Amino acid sequence: MNRKRIRVLSLTLVLAACAAAGSIAYGGVKPDPVLSGLKTQLAHNKKETSGPLVQVGDYTISKLDLENYKAIKKSAASMSGQQLTDGIDENLLLKEIIIEKIILVEAKKQQITVSLEEGKQEAERLKQLLSQQPADVQALQKQFIDTYGVSEEKYWNEIAPKQYQELLINQKLIKKWIDNKTLPQITDANQQETFSQALETHKEKLYQEALTDYVTVKDDRYSLK
Repeated sequence: MNRKRIRVLSLTLVLAACAAAGSIAYGGVKPDPVLSGLKTQLAHNKKETSGPLVQVGDYTISKLDLENYKAIKKSAASMSGQQLTDGIDENLLLKEIIIEKIILVEAKKQQITVSLEEGKQEAERLKQLLSQQPADVQALQKQFIDTYGVSEEKYWNEIAPKQYQELLINQKLIKKWIDNKTLPQITDANQQETFSQALETHKEKLYQEALTDYVTVKDDRYSLK
């Protein structure tokens, strides 16, 4: 997977994508300063007052969600050799989070479901895959988990299953879009860019429709368009 295609849905998803591509330069098991900084930032974010920013159907996006997403995305960019400035447009970040929730809403509309148990199975599959990786990759994974401030057991049993449940829902919906010709079928690697563009265009269409349907801004400091 090309690192330009990495979507930061969670810390573990970032690790899985980067480990698969070899796109994170990591030379040993010493604590990574980027992850140490991320852990500090996430802990700080928890102490701040967090009110609702946007309602997307049944999903509420809070200020804490936005701040955590921003911190995670900046860290992931840094680890893949990129850099995001402090002046990053929060409205654009908020839009990315909203689109993730829109995907879940649209999947529900189309009766696409994934059980939490399936999410647990997918998390266990990745856990086993990671256990077969080199020691430096495993050490990096432990540092990712540590940024959550929880034990590995709690992460894999309580946090990861929900993350992978949502990832599987996303994958199923995209497959349905391909099957019903909403998105083009990929028959070779050269079509990946065309597919990615079609996917982003369709997501933008859903976003614009949702703005007048089931997306409500709760904080007037943010504008969506």
